[in-house]
Amino acid sequence: MVIVLTSDYSNPFYLKGAKIILGAKRHSLGLTFYEPRVIGDVNSDMRISSNS
Repeated sequence: MVIVLTSDYSNPFYLKGAKIILGAKRHSLGLTFYEPRVIGDVNSDMRISSNS
């Protein structure tokens, strides 16, 4: 499981089989604020596993 604080990572990992468990919504503070995302089913081949 990985916690992501930006929207940059969410879509590519979902397409490779990872799943967004929690978050993935814009925050009520405005367009530049996002809720943290918790991503599951992450494997070592995904870029996020080496960037967190």
